Amino acid sequence: MNTAVKNEVMLPEVVGQLIKFAKAENMNKESDDIAKFGEYVTDLQKQIDALEKQIEVMSKTVESLQSKDAKEVHNTMLNESKAKISSLKGFVGKCGGTLKSLLLTFKIKGSNAFKVALQACKLDTLAKEGAKLNHSAAQTFKESAERTALFAKQMSNVRHSVTNAVRVLADEEVLSAPRHLENDKGLLHSIENGFAGLSQRFDKLGALADNLSDKIGYRYVKVTEKQKDILSSEGYNDFAKADETGKFICKYPAEEKNNIMQLINAQSNNMKM
Repeated sequence: MNTAVKNEVMLPEVVGQLIKFAKAENMNKESDDIAKFGEYVTDLQKQIDALEKQIEVMSKTVESLQSKDAKEVHNTMLNESKAKISSLKGFVGKCGGTLKSLLLTFKIKGSNAFKVALQACKLDTLAKEGAKLNHSAAQTFKESAERTALFAKQMSNVRHSVTNAVRVLADEEVLSAPRHLENDKGLLHSIENGFAGLSQRFDKLGALADNLSDKIGYRYVKVTEKQKDILSSEGYNDFAKADETGKFICKYPAEEKNNIMQLINAQSNNMKM
């Protein structure tokens, strides 16, 4: 059994146990974050598996090209794509390792150590890292699609035009495009579509990861005593003394950032009036 399949099978089980333990400790926010993060990583693993299969198909298409130059250029682009895949697989492995480590921490050291470890691992930061990798892969695929389109245009137009220009100067009959160039042009169009589709898929995954990183975990904001009272009246009760100025640090779920900011800004505007 290869590593990719093994991770895909084991990850949901690990996530399920973590959710169970977190809920048992009344860590409902944390259990929800783990569920969302685990779903994202599992989906990313499936997308990587599908991506590898598509790259295999595209590799066979490249091998069918009759133009030596086209083969060399596109084998280089496929190698660039495989490097992106390798980075994404490494990231999935890192995420899986983090979740497994959290599970072991709970089983060996207990709930208090688990809470500390969960806060330290920063799932939102991991999600942001995944977003960057996804967007980077999407950009590479997009550039490859553009390069393929340009190469096809150059091959069918420029090279053939130059050939005919020489024949015109020699007062010879203009030739139609060689059959192998027409065949290669069709194959290159297929390769271009393949790269473009991969780019769109991973841009969407990057957007999902960006959104995820903004919603999981906790955030902190420094507030005045009056702002603390307003937040407390709205159900926010996790405060710590910030410094000697009399301000406090409020800890709140990341997904409630907009609500927190609205409450704070409303109080600040009332003070100005």
